[in-house]
Amino acid sequence: MSGRDHTFSLALPVDGTRSAPRRYAEVEIGRDERPPHWWVALFLAFLHRHTGVEHLHLLGATADDGNVAVHGFAVLATDTLAGLAARVRAALPAPIARTRPAPGARILAGLPSSGDQADLRLDLAGGRAALVADETLWGRPTLTRLAAQLTAMSRLGDDTTPIGELPMVDPASPSPGWNDTAMTWPEGTYLDLFTARAAAVPSAPAIVEGDRVTTFADLAAAVAAPKGSGDRLGLAAGGIAAAKELNGEALANLTHWIGATYEVGPGDRAAWLGAADDPGQAAEWMPYLALGAAVHVGDTVGRTPEQVRDWLLDSGITHATVGAALARRLWALPWPESTPLRVMVTPAEHLHQGPPEGLPFQVVTVHDSLAHVGAKPGTVLAGTPIANTRAYVLDTAGAEVPPGVIGHLRLAGPAETPRATGDLARRHQDGAVELLGRADSQVKVRGYRVLPAEAERVVAGLPGVEAAVVTASAEGELIAYVAGADQVTAEQVRADAGERLPYWMVPGTVVVMAELPERPGGEVDRAALRPPGESPRAGLTSEYVEPSGAVEKELATLWAQFLNVGTVGARDNFFELGGYSVIAVRLMSATAEAFEVELVLADLYEHPTVTALAAHIDALRKGR
Repeated sequence: MSGRDHTFSLALPVDGTRSAPRRYAEVEIGRDERPPHWWVALFLAFLHRHTGVEHLHLLGATADDGNVAVHGFAVLATDTLAGLAARVRAALPAPIARTRPAPGARILAGLPSSGDQADLRLDLAGGRAALVADETLWGRPTLTRLAAQLTAMSRLGDDTTPIGELPMVDPASPSPGWNDTAMTWPEGTYLDLFTARAAAVPSAPAIVEGDRVTTFADLAAAVAAPKGSGDRLGLAAGGIAAAKELNGEALANLTHWIGATYEVGPGDRAAWLGAADDPGQAAEWMPYLALGAAVHVGDTVGRTPEQVRDWLLDSGITHATVGAALARRLWALPWPESTPLRVMVTPAEHLHQGPPEGLPFQVVTVHDSLAHVGAKPGTVLAGTPIANTRAYVLDTAGAEVPPGVIGHLRLAGPAETPRATGDLARRHQDGAVELLGRADSQVKVRGYRVLPAEAERVVAGLPGVEAAVVTASAEGELIAYVAGADQVTAEQVRADAGERLPYWMVPGTVVVMAELPERPGGEVDRAALRPPGESPRAGLTSEYVEPSGAVEKELATLWAQFLNVGTVGARDNFFELGGYSVIAVRLMSATAEAFEVELVLADLYEHPTVTALAAHIDALRKGR
């Protein structure tokens, strides 16, 4: 193959943005008499540990016609340096392709012969090995750190060790202290904290839901004799009572940490926006109650970002936890300087666009028992361990890996043994943990092992894309669901992704939607994403009936557009077709404008079929 190609690139984290021409810096890796093909094998093992990619490409020499040789290598974590070096020696004389590397956002790695075509390359001369890199992409401290990892691999391992277990850190090097989190809090469990708070301020509001105010005394009484009711009071009482059977010390530790980190105390107001029946949302409200804050119950379902903002302001909320998708829309709105909101917490989800400067409140990101970090573009940052907890990123041999290297995440709470979470992760240089997806979510695409989350991170940052989810089909095809500006098309998303991703990571199918489905609280509801090609009539309780009349036909067209389905029948139910609250709000706005009538969201719930809504619109028109 020859000509211009975009496929031989790596998804390596960088410090900066490429400039032209490249400006190279180098750091020595080692000096010995080992043959070049051994050093190339070591370089491939290093790249594999940083990317997880099992098919790596290195640029070679440039021919007189301007085409650059490309050498391909299969690399597995179970390979040894000896075996990989033998394959390298056999493969080097015969490149798999010749190409003209295209400028773009992706990283190209090269052999010593690649010259100025590669961003990162191995250099061998006079018995000396060095790492050479474009210093506009990697600053000198990062380059020195990467070279030190290669040096450790070359000196501390041996040729029979699986490359997934090669040491990358000198054990004599000082500990970075990321898990030095010991803090001393007052003794007691979460239930002790809540009971003491309720006794201290019995008449203070604990849970506020509309006009209904539950005091701490009322809540304490409900905790003492929980009735199992499904309202917020019943759920809160049941959750607090269950803390006796859970790890009360860990929940107390989280409560103390939140109080100290977010400066929470009596007089503050926390928002409870998550689903009432989701036990995973307990951290949204339980710690705040024990700290003396009033928890106000809100609802994001069917509400615009402006309405959610206004509720936060009107309720005097000081601390709110919202999903990343909703958070992005909230912080893009104008906020008064006098807003009582001090902290907006968003779970560790893709944040391809960070908060703007000048917000009158702080935006932080937390995940499970990990601490907050500033939202950073393009990553799923879980942060650093909170007080009395530890986080480890380990290789397959159980050794901790250095920043930038992919490993398996293990967490430990107070006095706990580290436990595997099932996540792949890597650390940033400051110790923050970046989540890369579930280890069991890796899929084979065109013979390459791929983490859909890596492709999702890139797609979410494409021009015009406001939110994105990438999944894999049963057949191993990547599918991207994107929402964004009106001009975003599937063809453009694939073209832009092709400029930034290797060809095997470019989603084969792109589904453009008006909005991605969301759960209460603003998290993306991945379970609600319909697989492409699935019949929109699957699961419907009605047979297809052709819409009749101008109003029904125009409504069916609008529904098909907003629901991203091919055809909509007259008796089809909006919610059975996959509709949800966010789409409903936008659809009813467009419908009211199209038919020049006043409609509210409740009209769709009362008239959920095309025929029923058309009849309602006709009645409104006649009643003018």
